[in-house]
Amino acid sequence: MSNILEENKNLSSELNELLSSRETSILRKQDDMVDNLRQQISSLLLEKEQVTTLWQESVASLGEFRGVQSCTEFVPKIDSEQMKNYEQKIEELETRLQIVQKQLEDEQQRTRTEAHDKKRAANIETESEAMQIIKNLEEEILTLQNRLLQMEKSKVQVEKSLKSKDQYIQKILMKNKESEDKVREAVQIVEAALLEKDAALFREKETREQIQKINQDIDDIVRDTENKIRIEVATVTVACDKKCQELGDTLRTAQEELKMKSLEIEKYQTKCELFESELDKFRKGNYDFSDSNASKLLILEKNLESTFQKLLLSEKHNIQLSSEKETVKRDMEQLAEHYERTLKAKEIEILTLDSKIKMLETRLDEAQLGRSGLEKKLQQVAEERVKFEEELKTERDERNRQEKSSSERIKELTRDYDGKINELELKLKSRDEIHNKWVTETKCIIDNLEKLVISLKREVHVLRKENKRLENELKNYKEKYGKCKEYLQIISRDVNNVTCISMDRKNEILNENLVNR
Repeated sequence: MSNILEENKNLSSELNELLSSRETSILRKQDDMVDNLRQQISSLLLEKEQVTTLWQESVASLGEFRGVQSCTEFVPKIDSEQMKNYEQKIEELETRLQIVQKQLEDEQQRTRTEAHDKKRAANIETESEAMQIIKNLEEEILTLQNRLLQMEKSKVQVEKSLKSKDQYIQKILMKNKESEDKVREAVQIVEAALLEKDAALFREKETREQIQKINQDIDDIVRDTENKIRIEVATVTVACDKKCQELGDTLRTAQEELKMKSLEIEKYQTKCELFESELDKFRKGNYDFSDSNASKLLILEKNLESTFQKLLLSEKHNIQLSSEKETVKRDMEQLAEHYERTLKAKEIEILTLDSKIKMLETRLDEAQLGRSGLEKKLQQVAEERVKFEEELKTERDERNRQEKSSSERIKELTRDYDGKINELELKLKSRDEIHNKWVTETKCIIDNLEKLVISLKREVHVLRKENKRLENELKNYKEKYGKCKEYLQIISRDVNNVTCISMDRKNEILNENLVNR
C-alpha cells in the first residue's frame, strides 16, 4: 500500500510537473505567437496609418487643387487637358488608392479577424480544451487526492484498528500466556500439593508404621523389660528371700546362741561377781583357802577361760555374721540400686518413648492438619481451577469471537482496500489515458499552432511583399504627386496671378458699373 501511495504521489508529482511544463511551454509559445502577431499587426497598422496619411494628404491636395480649379474659370486648353489628365490620374490614383486601401483594410481586417479568430479559436480551443483537460485532471487529481486521503485515513484507521487488534490480540495472548502460566502454576501447585499430599500420606504412613514399630518395640521392650525385671525381681526376691531366710535362720540361731551366750554370760557374770566378791574377800584376807575352794577357783578359772574363749568365738562368729549381714545388706542395696537404676532407665526410656510418641502424635496431628489444609487448599485450587477454566473458556470464546469478527473485518477492509486499490489503478489508468490523450491533443494543438504560425508567417511574408510593392507604388505615386504638386503650385501661382488680375479687372468693371449707374 505504501509503495502504491508513493508511486501514486510520484506519478501525481510527475504529472503536475509535466502539466506545468507543458502549460508553461504552451503559454510561452502562445505568448510568443501572440507577440509576433501583435508586432505584425502593429507593423501593418503603422503601414496602414502611413498609407492613410498619404491618402489624406493626397485628398487634401486634391481638394486644394479642385478649389483652385473651381476658383479659376479660365485655364489654357493644354493646361486644362493636363489638368483633366491629372484629375483622371488622380481619380484613378484615388480609386486605386481607395481600392488598395480597402484591400489593405480588408486584408488587414481579414488577417486581423482571421488571426484573431484563429488565435481566439485556437486559444479558446486550446485554452478551453487545456483548461477543461486541466480542470478534469485537477478534478481527477483532487478526487484521487481526496480518495487517497480517504484511503490514507482509512488505511490509518485500519492500521490503528489492526494495531489495536494486534495489541488486543497481544494482550489476549499475554493474558492467555499468563492464564496458561497460572494454570501451569496451579497445576504445578496442585501437583506439588498432590506430591506433598502423597509425601504427607507416605510420611504419615511411615510415621504410623514408625509409631506402630516404635509402639511394638516399646511394647516388646516393656514386655522384655517387664519380663526381665519380673525374672530378675523374682530371682532377686527368691535369692533375697532365701538369703533373708538363711540370714533369718542364722540370725535366729545366732540370736538363740546369743541368748544362750547371754544367759551363759549372765551366769558367768554372776559367777564372776561371785568370784570377784570372793577375790575381794581374798584380797581383803577374809577368804579361807581350802582345797575345795581352790579347786573351785581353778574350775572357775578354767570355766572362765572356756567361757572367754567361747565368748571370743561367739564374738568372732557374731562379727562374721554381722559382716555377712553387712555384705548381704550391701548386696541387697546394690541390687535395689541396680533395680532402681534399671527402673529409672526404663522409666526414662518410657518417658523418651512417651515424648517420642507425643512428638509423633503432634507430628501426626500437624500432618493431619496440614493434610486437611492441603485438602482445603487442593479443593480451593480445584475450585479456582474450575473457575479459571470457565473464565479461560469464556475468554477463549470471546477471543475466538473477536478474532473471527476482527478477521472478518480485516477481510472486509482488505476487500475494500483491494477494491479501492483496483479503483485507483483504474483511475490511474484512465488518468494515464487522459494524460496520454491530453499529450497527444496538446501535440496536435502545438502542431496546428505551428502550422498556423507557419501559414501566418507565409501570409505575413506575402503581405510584406504586397506592402513593399504598395510602398514602391506609393513612392512612385508620391514622386508623381510631388511633380503634380509642383506643377499645381506653378499653376496655382499662375492662377493666383490670373485671379488677382481678374479680381482687379472685376473690381474695375464693378467700379465702372457703379459709376455708370
